[in-house]
This record gives sequence, C-alpha cells and structure tokens, in this order.
Amino acid sequence: MKNKIIGMIVAFIAIIAMFANTSNAMEIKELQTIAANDINRFLTMDIPTVLSGHNGDNGNVKWAWYCMHEQSKSGNGYNMQSAIVDLGRNGLNSIESNSSTYGYRSYSTENGGGDLAAQIVYLAAKCYMNREPWAGTQKSPYRHAMVYYASQYANSLKANGLFNSGLDAGTMSYGDHISKYNAEKITEAQNYVNATKTYRFSNQSTANTQTIIDDGDWMFVGPYRIQKEGADSGGLSSWISSISAVDENGVGHSPDGWATNPSAGSVNGNLELPNGSYFYLAFRNNKPETVKSVSVSRKVKGGLRARFVFCNSDGGQDIGIYAGAVSNESDGGTIILPGVPYSSIRINKKDELTGASLPDEVQFIAYLKGSGYVKGTKEYTNDKKEAKVFTGKNGVITINNLSKTGEYIIYEIGNKNAGYLEVTLDREKEVGTVTIERIGQAKSIEVKNTPVVNLRLSKIDIDSKKAMTNVGFVIRYDPTGEYVINGEYGEVATFTKDIKSATTYRAGDIVNHISKLGKYSVLEVINTNFGYQEVSYDSPLKVGEYNVEKMGVALGTGEVTVTATNKRIYIKLSGYAWEDTLQGKQTLGDNQYNGTGVNDSSKAKKEQDKRIANVKVTLRKANGEVIDTRTTNTITNTSGNKEDGAYLFGDYQRDKNAKKILIDDLNGAYIEFEYNGMCYKSIKVNALAANGNKSTDENSRNAFNDKFSTIENNTAVDTKENKTSLKYDFASNQSKINYEGNYLYGYGNSNDEATKRPTYPIAGVADKYKITANTKDASGSEKLLLGQTTYEFANLRKDSVEEIPNINLGVSEREQPDIRLENDVENVELTINNKTHRYTYGSKKLSDFNVNQDDSTYFNVGVSFKNQFTGVYKRAVYQADYNYTIDPDKPSDRKLQVYMIYRVAVYNESTNLKERLNSIIQYYDSRYEIDSIGTKLNSATGAIANGTSLKGITTEETNGYKKSIIEYPIEVDAQKVENIYIRFKLNDEAVLAALNKTNDSEFKTLTEINSYSTLDTDGKAYAGIDRDSNPGNAEINKSSDFEDDTSAAPGIQLALEGNRQLSGIVFEDKEIAKTLQKDNERIGNGIYDEGESGIGGIDVTMTEKTGSKAVYTTKTNDDGTFNLPDGFIPGKYTITYTWGEKENSKYNVKDYKATIWTPKNEEEKEELEDNWYKPEVYNRTNIRYSDAKDNYETRQNIDYGGIKTVDDNSNNAELKTMESTTNLMNMEVEYDSIYNTVKDENVDKFIPEGFDVKKIDFGLILRPKQKLTIDKSVVGFKATLANGQVIADCTIENGKLVGEKNSLTYMGPLKTGNTATSNGTVKLELDNELIQGANIEVKYRITIKNESEKDYQTQKYYENGTNKNNPVTITPTKVNDYLDTEFAFEESSDWQVVSQQGKKFIEAMESTITHPGDNEWQKVGNETLDDGREVTYLYKYLGKKVTTTQTNTAWKYTTISTKREGLDKATILTLVNDVTKTGLEAGTSTSIDLNAKKLITNDGEISLDNSAEIVEMDVTNGRTPEITENEETFDEAETVVVTPSTGENKNFIIPIAVGITALIILATGVVIIKKKLI
Repeated sequence: MKNKIIGMIVAFIAIIAMFANTSNAMEIKELQTIAANDINRFLTMDIPTVLSGHNGDNGNVKWAWYCMHEQSKSGNGYNMQSAIVDLGRNGLNSIESNSSTYGYRSYSTENGGGDLAAQIVYLAAKCYMNREPWAGTQKSPYRHAMVYYASQYANSLKANGLFNSGLDAGTMSYGDHISKYNAEKITEAQNYVNATKTYRFSNQSTANTQTIIDDGDWMFVGPYRIQKEGADSGGLSSWISSISAVDENGVGHSPDGWATNPSAGSVNGNLELPNGSYFYLAFRNNKPETVKSVSVSRKVKGGLRARFVFCNSDGGQDIGIYAGAVSNESDGGTIILPGVPYSSIRINKKDELTGASLPDEVQFIAYLKGSGYVKGTKEYTNDKKEAKVFTGKNGVITINNLSKTGEYIIYEIGNKNAGYLEVTLDREKEVGTVTIERIGQAKSIEVKNTPVVNLRLSKIDIDSKKAMTNVGFVIRYDPTGEYVINGEYGEVATFTKDIKSATTYRAGDIVNHISKLGKYSVLEVINTNFGYQEVSYDSPLKVGEYNVEKMGVALGTGEVTVTATNKRIYIKLSGYAWEDTLQGKQTLGDNQYNGTGVNDSSKAKKEQDKRIANVKVTLRKANGEVIDTRTTNTITNTSGNKEDGAYLFGDYQRDKNAKKILIDDLNGAYIEFEYNGMCYKSIKVNALAANGNKSTDENSRNAFNDKFSTIENNTAVDTKENKTSLKYDFASNQSKINYEGNYLYGYGNSNDEATKRPTYPIAGVADKYKITANTKDASGSEKLLLGQTTYEFANLRKDSVEEIPNINLGVSEREQPDIRLENDVENVELTINNKTHRYTYGSKKLSDFNVNQDDSTYFNVGVSFKNQFTGVYKRAVYQADYNYTIDPDKPSDRKLQVYMIYRVAVYNESTNLKERLNSIIQYYDSRYEIDSIGTKLNSATGAIANGTSLKGITTEETNGYKKSIIEYPIEVDAQKVENIYIRFKLNDEAVLAALNKTNDSEFKTLTEINSYSTLDTDGKAYAGIDRDSNPGNAEINKSSDFEDDTSAAPGIQLALEGNRQLSGIVFEDKEIAKTLQKDNERIGNGIYDEGESGIGGIDVTMTEKTGSKAVYTTKTNDDGTFNLPDGFIPGKYTITYTWGEKENSKYNVKDYKATIWTPKNEEEKEELEDNWYKPEVYNRTNIRYSDAKDNYETRQNIDYGGIKTVDDNSNNAELKTMESTTNLMNMEVEYDSIYNTVKDENVDKFIPEGFDVKKIDFGLILRPKQKLTIDKSVVGFKATLANGQVIADCTIENGKLVGEKNSLTYMGPLKTGNTATSNGTVKLELDNELIQGANIEVKYRITIKNESEKDYQTQKYYENGTNKNNPVTITPTKVNDYLDTEFAFEESSDWQVVSQQGKKFIEAMESTITHPGDNEWQKVGNETLDDGREVTYLYKYLGKKVTTTQTNTAWKYTTISTKREGLDKATILTLVNDVTKTGLEAGTSTSIDLNAKKLITNDGEISLDNSAEIVEMDVTNGRTPEITENEETFDEAETVVVTPSTGENKNFIIPIAVGITALIILATGVVIIKKKLI
C-alpha cells in the first residue's frame, strides 16, 4: 500500500513538473505560422528542444506532417521533443542535426546518413514550395514521397544520430503513402543530393612557376590551373564571381580577362576561367607590380536552403514542420592561387626611323653586374656562349625568371628582321641597362635599330626581258651627285665624287648597306653586245634608277632589285624554197622539208626533198613597196654552212654591202615567191615548224583556177566565158599540154638527169601559167609576221630576235587530171503485162576501177571499135510472152517491149582531184530511140533511178550513126568511177528482128568526152588539163587515134526459150498426238509430212488479180498432187482450193477445216509479202507449210446456221463447200527477182533463167470434238424404323458403303465397253415386321461433264492455234430429273416440279416434230428473242433421238432419249439453279444433289428408280455436239431396293422389349426410393 501511495505521489509530481516545464515553451502552432509566413526567420531562428502542443492544426496553415503511432503513447501529448535538421546552411552539401536525443551533429551529403536526411529535407522543401495540400493524393507527390522515404529509412537515420528516437520505422507512414508516393520525385531528390556531392572547386596550379610578363598593352600573370568538379546537374549551376591578384602591399588587382598563352591575340575578355587547363590572368587597366597571391571565388545557382523540425510527442501525434527555398546566388567557395616569385625585363624593339615594332624574331642575352650572364633560373655564368638566349617577335622580348635584384646589361645578338645591319653572338651590340629593385618586379626598356637597304643590279633587253651579259655599271646618289663605294659587313656604304673611283658592278652584283634616303641612278659604262648603243666611263648611259623612300621594317625587305634596259634596232631574214616529195612509202607529203640543206645529186626525189633554185623572192613593206629582192640559190648562211635554194636579207655584219633591215619596217611586211602555177602549188602552211612552209598562193590560186575552170577542145574557159587557147602535142593516142616557154628547172644551177630533176619547169613558162605565193596570205586573220607563229612584230624585240630564219616556200607538184571512159551494155529490159525484168550483162566489169589494162581481155578502144567480147549478148524470152505480144486482140501497152540500158563508166584516175564531166558526145545505132539518161540504178530493179528524159534531143546523122551532144554534168571523186546510164528503146521492127534472129541485129554505141572541169577536194575550180587527152577531138572513122576519153559497147540479140510452171499437194494434216493427250487439243503442225494422206478431187484455181485477170484451173490427183498448165504470163495470182461437197467424202465443211498456219509460217508470209512462195529465202525448202486459209466469214455462216442466200429469191440452202485461198503471189517475168545478172559463160547463149514454183500445198484437219455427258448416282442412304431407330446411315464413296450399314448392300453400275449393261442397286433387307412404317432417304448426285476437246472462239485460234482467250463452252440450259412417283420429293430451291405425268409431257413434245430422214435438219420456224436477235429453229432426226438447235448466237440442242420406258409413272423435275446458266469449258464438270424420301407402307419388296437427262444445251460456237448411240445425255441412277430379309432372323422385338422393361423397372425403383427413403 505504501508503495502505491508513493507511486501516486511521484506521478502527481511528474505531472506538475511537466506542466511547469511546458508552461513557457513555444507552441507548435506558433512555429507552423512562422514556417508558413516568414521562411527566412524559420530557417535562421533557434528552436527549443521541447515544444508545446499535441497537434498543429492552425487554421489554413497546413505545412506540417502529422504522424499517427500504431500504439498509443503514455503522456498527455503536450510535450514535443524537437529534432532540427538543416540542409545547405554551411555549404551546398552540409547537413546539420540538433536534437535532445543526439545533440548537435554536422554532416555532409557524402557521409553517414547525411545523404538520406538531405533527400528527405529536399522532398519536404519541394512540398513546401509547391504548397501541396495535406489530403491530396495525386496533388501531393512530394509529401507522399517524403513520408514513405522517412519511414523506410528511419532506423538508418537514427543510427547516424539524425532526427531523434521518436522516428520509428513504420510508425510515421499511412497505409496509402506506400502506394501513392511518386518514385520520380525520389529520383529527383537523389539527383540533387548526388550533384552536391561532386560539386568541388580546387587549385591545381604548380607553385613557383608563375611569372609576370608585360608586353606593353597587356600584362600576363601565370600560368595557373583550377579544377571545377561536378557537372551542372540536379538543377545546380555555377560561375566565377570574382578574381583578385593581391600585391605585396595587400592591394587587390582585378584582371581584364584571361589567355591560354601570354599574348594579346589569345585574351578572352571574361572571368569564365578554363576548367582543367593552364591559363594566364590578363591585366590591362589595373596592372600589379608584384603578385603575392590570387583569390578566385565562385557563386552557385540552384542550391537549396531548407529546415525540417521533427517533433516527437509524449502521448499524442508526432508532427513535422518544414520549409525551404532555392537560392539564385549562394556561396560556391573561394580558392587561393600562388603568387609570382620572380622578376622580368620587357624589351620593346623598334625601327629608328619609323618607331615601328620589329615583327620578326630578335635575340638578346642579359648580364647581371657582379654575377655574370643569366644562364637560367638562379643560374649565372661568365661565358656568354652559355648564356640563355631570350627571343621574341612583334617587337616584344621578355627576359623572365630573374631571381636576383641588381643592374642588368642587355645585349642584342641576333636580328631576323630584314633591312638592318648584322649582329651575332661574336659581334653583339649593347642596347641598354635595367635595374631590378625587388623580387617580383617587372620592368621594360626600348631599343631602336638603324635601317639599311641593299640594291641587286640586273641588266635585260627592254623588250625581251632577257638578262644581258658583257655590261658594267656605277651607282650615283642623285641628291649629291656622288658615286657609291660598296659597304662592308656590318658597316654602311660610303660615297665618292670620282666616277672611276666608284665601285663598278656587273649584272647580278649587290650594292650593300645604303643608309641614305633619296634617288639613286644606274649608269651603264660597259656594253659589248651586238646591236645596242655604245657606252663608256666618259659617256655613260643611264639605264635605270631607284628611289629609296623607306627602309627596314617600313620597306619590309632588306634588298630590292634595280633593272637596267636596252633596245634592239636591226634584224636579219632568211629562208629557202623546196619541193615536198613523197619519201619512201609515203602516199602524201608531210608538208615539211626533209633534207640536209644541200641537194644530193645521187639521190632521186623519193629519197629526199629537193631544194629549188631560180625562185624569185621579194621582200615588201605592208604597202607593197619593195625593200629588197633576191633569187633562191646556193649561199653560205649565218652559221657558215653551204645551203642550196636559199636566200638571206640584212646580214650587214658579214656583208658590208648588205642592206640593213630595220625592225620597224617589218610591221605588216611580207615576202613574195614567183613560180610555175600550173605544175606547182604551195603546200599546206605550217607556221609552227621551222622546216615548214610559211607562204601560200591561195589568193592568187583562185583567179588562176578560174582561168582554167572548164576545158574544151583546145580551149580553157573561165566563169565569165573568157577563153584561153591551149596547145597540145599528140603522139601514140595521147595529147599532152605545151607550156610555151624557156623552161627553167630548180635542182641546182644546171639540170640533173631526167630522173633527178623536177617533172615540170619551175620557171621560164608563159605568163598565163605563172603564179605568186606570199607570207601575208599565209598569216590569215591572225596577221602572222612573215607567215610564222614563232614571231610577231610586237614581240621581235621582246623575244630578242636577231634573225628570222625559215621564211620558206614549200611547193609540191600539182596533180593533173586524167579521165577515162568505158562503155558497155548494162542490162536488157523486158516488159509484159506491166511486169518488167532486167537482165544485167556488163562483162567488161566496169565497176572494177583497178581493172588490169594489160589483161588480154581488157577493152582497148584505141585498137578496135568493138569490145573484147567478140560475140553479141543474147537474151531468151518465154514463149507465152511472145504469143501474148503477137496476139492482135491484146492491148498494146501490155505487149512485150524491149529497152537497152548502156553504162558509160567515167573513171577518174587522178589521185586527189574530183572531175566534173560537163557534156559527152553520144554516137548510136540509127534503129535506137534514145529515151533517158541518169547516174543511178535502182539496186533492186536495175532501172535508172534518177532518169532525165532525152526525148526530142538534137540529133544529127554522121557515117550511119546518130550523134547527140548530151549536157549532163556528173562529178567523179578521185580514184572513183561514176556511171552515166543511157536508155534506148528498140522500135517494134528492132524487137521482131531480134526475136527472129535476123542477121543485122547487133546494135552499137560510142561515147566521147566533150567538156570537163577539174575540182579540188572542196569542190572548187582547179586549174588542170588532162594528162593524155584533148576532149572532142575524136573522128569516128579513125578509131586507131582514139584516146582514152572515147569508148564503144557490144550489141544484143533475143530468142524464144522455155515456160513457167507451178505445182503442189492437198493433204490431211494429222493431229499432234502429244498435244491431244496432254492438252486435250486437236491441232496439227500445219506442215505436209511424209506419210500424210493426199486428198484427191479438190478443185484448184489460179487467178490473176491485177492485170489480165487470167484464170487457170485443175483438180488434185488421187494422191492429192496437182500441176497447173504451163505458160502463164507474169502477174499477181492467188490459188483457191474448193472442197467439202464431194459425195461420200468424209471431208465435209462441218467436221473439217484448213489446218493452222504456224507462227513461223505466218511470219514468213508477212515478211516476204507476195513473194512468200519462195521458201528458199528462209533456206527451208524441205518444210512444206500449208499455204491457204479458210474463208472465215464462210466458216461463221456454216457454224452459225449453215444457211446462205443462193438466188435473188432468197432461197436458203445449206452451205456445203469452203473456199480456202492463199495469199497473193507476185509472179514476175523471172522467178528469182525482177533483176538478175547473166553469168559470163551464158552471155552469148539463149538460156532461160528457169521459172518453176513448187510446193504450193494445202492441208485439212478434223475439227475439235464436242460432247456433254451426264452421270446420275446415289451418294447417300438412310433408313429409319417406325420407332425412330436408325438402322442404316451410309454414304457411297468410290463404290463402297461408308457408315452404319447393317443389312444394306451396294452394287455399282456395270459397263461393257462404253455401253452400260446395268445401272446397279442399293439394297436394304429388313424383316417383314420392321418394313411396315420404315422411312428411307436417298441422296442423288447429278454430275454434268464437258468431255469436248478444247476449242476457242477467235479467228487467231481457228487459223493459227493461238489467242486462247475465248474458250468454247457448253451450257446445260435444261436438265430434267425423272423421279419415281413412289418417292416424295424433298423441296429445294434448285429443283422445280414440271409434271406428275411424264409420258404425256414427252408425247406432247414429240408431236410437234416430223422426221424427214436421218442426218437432215428440218426448219420449223423463226423467232425474235427478247434481246432483239433473229433466230431460226432447226431439228435433226437421229434414229430415235431428236435434236433441236437455234441459229445466230443462241444455240440450243434438245435430245429426247429412247430410255424413257416408265416415264408414265415419273415425276419430272427441272433444274432451275445457276448450273443451267453456266457454261462448262472442255474438261470441266459441275454437280447438283437431289434428295428423295419413301415411307414404306407394305411388307413386300419395293424397287425405286430415278434418272436424269440433259434436255437442252447451249454451245457457244454453234457446232452440233456429239451424241452417240450410248446416249450420254441420259443416265439412270442405281435402283433402290427394299426387300424382306431372306437370311438370318434379325428380330429386334425381344431386345426392344427387354430395353423397355428395364426402363420401367428403373423408373419404379426411383419412385420407391423417393417415397421410402427420402
């Protein structure tokens, strides 16, 4: 009891104490209000470790976290133990915790539980900043994530002294916080905390390496390196906020930027120092003299400052109060960089004149008094060769890393800037002294250099710019008139008043170290070159100057070039003349001189080109004024060598009498050469080659050519009809031109022997044959100087030309024309019935230009008027053609006419010239009538293709010949032959005389050239005279004097020989067995093959279609062969075969057709057109194609009705014949062509060419068979007893019962051959007591099949077996089923009941038809169908079968079968579904089912039949389908028999009774059980 009292007292005291302790404590509500309304105070205030109040629900202030403990706490809940957690108060990653449990502790986000606590505080702060509501689940993701995360890691946090002991795992979490917290928010918090861990800022510089470098405008301090770690992430970013270099007095200096190296060009004007790489601080406005240290500070954006106050209640609800904000600028830390431990001296190097900095490298060394030369940091030496060399560019050199104070002497030891005196280590130059008072100091010094310039002298020709030698100069300083004495090494140049004491310079020398500004003149005192002004020390010539206006860095170079110049005045000209000959195996000259310059008299022209003497050479000014004249001869040239055929102008150095040639006179000047223009011409200008021709006679040549543009007898005529007389020398059948002068030849001073001198004189001919060539015309529009591209007037001095050599004249022999004629009979032309044939003779081979004229058979017109062929040409004529001609009843324009075409071959035996034959003189037999003339023959016909009529031409008689001058110009290319074809017509008398072989039947002609013109390769006039003939000088009675421009031809004779023939065969083409078996197509190969049967008695008719309309007829022999009569005249024919009407012949027009034309056959006939009957063209004489096609229109009439009009009264008769006709055959006069060449061995014989047309064949073939069949069979059977028991349920598949058979049996149909002997049975045996009331169900299947051979309704298929696009189909348009009346028909949409009285229906159908006889059609009427077609109905009696059809395009055949006994008890059903509308292609089938039932009412045997028939069918091509004796359009199904059992007693009563009894007992038992037991 005592203890209880004591306990109560203690408790009371505790309660009193608690109230005493909390009476002055801060309340939760107050802290909530501060957090909500004054975040800065909340984040910085001191919060007591004990708070008052058990909940913080303070109106709308919701920024608190309430935690419900699962177990109640003891106490009143008014004492709250607080734990304060701060994030970011002492740095970005700082975590601080202060609680009554653990006291004050400091962390970072990298140790202990600091990272977890930081994440919780981050989530709390985000919750605060987003003002997330307390109860919102979707609107408070940060709150839920915070609650969940704190409860998950409560133990870990407490283990690290964070929060306080009241933070129990799970006690703070509501059930839904786990499911509703947002994982993305936790990841966000983790990312922020992770970012704070790596956000560092550190100094990475190497101490004691820094220096101060002052380049004038900028001062650089460095190098330094800092490291900023941690990428900007988690919402954090940072920047350098300040940099300060602190000097020895503690004064800070802010830089103006930073640089990667100590140069102004690399300065970056910002404070964003590079991360991890070295840099220099750059100062421009506030430069420090010393640097003790450098401080670098940075700021951070995005840092979080947050506080979480967790209150642990002593008996109520725990609560958390929190707030936080993101700072835009928080402290990111400061680092200290090392100072500068050394001094430096900056040297500014400048030009003395301009003050400009020297850009290139300058070198210095430094000497510290008392210590020696600076060798390195803290190192000194007395040996200057060991001293450190300090270098720099752009006028700035820094001597750095000086570790001592004192006085430094600066020496310059190298200078790479051009334009200054030389300095070296051995010849150093002291430039100044600098004193360093304290370490770290930077000082500077300015050094100036005196500039100099060097002059390099050059002497060139002022025009050619080529350097000159053998010259000397002195240099004068113009401001004082003094002369320069060259400066030595390291010293400036000096001056003198005495020109001879001055330095004399040669071209290429250098005037050294001029240091005075002003003008300097270059005076030439020595010059020994040819052609220039003379000079001396007493008479110097100013040849150049240079004004020194700047030097050193201002000039940019230490040396300039001064150029002296002179001008040339005189020039020499030289060249030669030569004949360009063919060397070795050349066929054309090479337009270049090939030789030594001296003619070798031992060599002929083909061994070397020859220099030509005696050519007059004249040098003229541009206005034509003569400067000088020479003649090509043997001279000594400027090289001292002997030269033939040469000339030289202006060589006054060696020849004091030579006229000087001024260069200025050559502007437009030219050289002119004179020579024999008929025999020689200038060759092609070659201005590029030294040994080429530089002159042309082209302009003179035009007038010269025109003078000789046309050559007639002894006369040349120009284009203005001016005439020039010509003189010929005649001997040995040749006339040659006489040049009428005192000939001068050109190889040397005297004539060589004939083989070694020119063919023609070069000079000394009559003036009418002279011509001039000049260099002016050779230059063309380019206006070349003296015809050469090597030299131009403006460039003579520029190119320093002393002599222009090789102003040459190259000539070559001008080719003279040579024209020859040959005359021969070209062809004989026979024309009859508008058909023409030409027989080519031409035994003289006039097309062969290179005919061997030495051959004994060559026609030498100079020997005989007749040609080498001693006989006359002979031509055979067919007898039929002659008979047609002498028939007085025939029209005259269709009779035989004979023409002769003579060929006059014009041979141009020139090598390069084109000849134009202006006119010819034609002599011809007086019995000829001249008809036309032309130059071309039709290669296919031999006719003149471009004939011009000569009818009415002026003709005169001379010595028994007619003579005509025919002006018919033709042009003949070199080495070519062109033909003139002259057509003569024999008059009627001449034709009869030739055919009757009268004695005087040889017809003669003679042709001579009357006028010609020669043309060059461009078709322009060419002065040329035939080498060996004078036109128009022939006398017809003096054949021995004929020249080669005259020719005669042989005669011709006709005779009657031979006739034309034609033959062939008509045959039955066998079908291709493989195609019939494999593809079900009956088709032949369209070719007559050995063993195929011939067909006799076929009418064959040959009809001429265009001219005479002649008709020739015959019949085929028993073996099918035929021959048409001989002697048909030429024309265009067809062969027609008429067939089908012959009695007792199987080849009727309905069952047979013409066999196909294969694609190859069709192709040949199309390609050869009306010459298709010549198989040898395709080299297939052993392939005998069928050559005729049926008349397709007739075929359609036969198939679609067989009716055609036979008289004006429109009586109709059945078509029974077919006319099959070939393509048109063009029968010319001769078989092979309309134009052929007679063999040489036959030209004097009457041999016909032969005309025998063979193998004009025609084939028939049986047409594709058409047949439609029907099959009726039982495919299903089912029997059900009166009690509903199914005792049989089967299908019949492949002749077998499948299913529940019991006593059901099946026997299929039996056939003998194609004839059915039994339709088969389906038999069911039942006991008598079971039959009564049984029901049977039978399923019948009707299959209709098109067993036809394939056929197609296209003309292409009919004629060629191709285009299988429209197959022939047969449609069973009416199908009847004859169902036993004992059957009950199961109604179906496929079938319609027609009649229950089948016999009367059939009798009514047959009563409308009479039977005129077997195999005959009976017309019974016409009808207009709904679609407008007119149709004719026909019936044919076929024994007991009747077939009906209708004409036009709707074809229906009706059959009435003989198998209809018992139809009187049949129910007739007609098929009404789509089967009757669908055409079946050959080889396809269709099926339809019919279901029937029978209820058996007696106990005797019953037999049920069913049959089906195709009553009507539609054939798309109108042909009659095949209906044989087997009547395949009618079929009976298996007989269904139901009969009492004759075997084992199959009594089903007992088992049925037993079953029923069992069921009754079972039912009784169930009732008893329910009543008694249940």
